[in-house]
Amino acid sequence: MRRYRLACSPLLLGFAVAGMPSLRAATVTTTITGIVASGTDSTGVFGFAAGTDMTNQAFTLIYTFDDTKGSQSVTNCSSKPCSSSITSTATSNPGMAVLKIGSGSWTFGTLPSATSSVMRAVPPAGDQIQYSVKDDGGQTDTISSFIDPALGTVLTTDYNWEDALSNSDLASLQAPFTVNTGSQLATGWLIPQDITVSGPEASPPSASEAPKSLGDCPVCAYNASHPGVGGRTMTVT
Repeated sequence: MRRYRLACSPLLLGFAVAGMPSLRAATVTTTITGIVASGTDSTGVFGFAAGTDMTNQAFTLIYTFDDTKGSQSVTNCSSKPCSSSITSTATSNPGMAVLKIGSGSWTFGTLPSATSSVMRAVPPAGDQIQYSVKDDGGQTDTISSFIDPALGTVLTTDYNWEDALSNSDLASLQAPFTVNTGSQLATGWLIPQDITVSGPEASPPSASEAPKSLGDCPVCAYNASHPGVGGRTMTVT
């Protein structure tokens, strides 16, 4: 296992930006659209009459992940990064999801006990992105997505789960969702047809946070004004 430390060197700037988590808080939004392979809105969660069969209804699924929460990791294959992930910890949940079908929507990942994860892999580790968000405790709300490329195509060559991506040539892999609060119930399976990942969307630092001078090495300048950030490390396996 190796540990990379972001040092104050202009030579490391490109690697820091492209291969490491963002130094400032960033939100990554993933939008997936497709159709419901099968499903029932038992109690009108999505605005349908109770008991409606939702098969072939269009859906929009939006995952939002905060890269300052949870735990991140990168896996190497033959000394080259081939996958990365972010996952919740016992005290920090990075992700939420909103599923829209019909005239209604449901938000997953709102309870204190919520868990979530994202994993992106490229060859030889695979060619897939996996998402999961789950509420558990008084209710069971779960949703997941398995994004694979269509046969004979490539999903992405970028291992970083945060980086921007757009692809509408996807395999028809079904993934389940469940909304079950005791009084509200809807279940089904979703087929993704299109995915767009925003890439890190970071707000500029406030006036009190902004470094005095960026000079030739903005990462160095930012680290100088944020001692805790400059020592940030990432575990690589």
